[in-house]
Amino acid sequence: MDHIETILGILIGFGLSVACGFRLLIPLLSLSIADQTGYLELAEGFTWLGDWPALIGLSIATTCEVITSKVPVAAEILDYVEAPFVVGAGIMLELSMITDLPPFLEWGLAVIAGGSAGLVHAGDAFLRPFVGGFTAGFGEPVFSAGEDVGSGIFSILAVTLPMLPTEYLVFVAIVFLVPVLCGAVLFVFLIKKLIGKRRQVPA
Repeated sequence: MDHIETILGILIGFGLSVACGFRLLIPLLSLSIADQTGYLELAEGFTWLGDWPALIGLSIATTCEVITSKVPVAAEILDYVEAPFVVGAGIMLELSMITDLPPFLEWGLAVIAGGSAGLVHAGDAFLRPFVGGFTAGFGEPVFSAGEDVGSGIFSILAVTLPMLPTEYLVFVAIVFLVPVLCGAVLFVFLIKKLIGKRRQVPA
């Protein structure tokens, strides 16, 4: 039973971390609500996330983030400003949900989760200018709304994991891994593109 709880904690933290790649604060707010209602239990050192000050602050900040992201120029600025915070939030969310593991393993999983959040965020940031260019800026609010939905779906899937039968955990794990793999492929593609451009520049 302890092993199942450990796996659930890892998957919940990982799912919330991936959700951070779409929208930074929605997963944090979801986790805060889940802890405040007693639905999830946070690891030692992260219980402050479920306190009322954190819940109220995250609610206000999430509302501001969602509204600001609908403004094309502001959304692009957020992509750059939030990038390191997305990775940090992914690491924190994973650490907040896993216990009873050796420290090096906990931090290893947390770094993977943070990196996955960063890759998803980088993919969004890469696509946004193309969407804006093809639609003369009109498509960016729609794209941003899609990010909200994606973050919300992954957050809901993550916090509802304890309700799922054990046999569905593998399926959910695969669902969480899909955006990570897509983000990794996109990252490799971007690196190759940059290297190719540098080689084409005459010395």
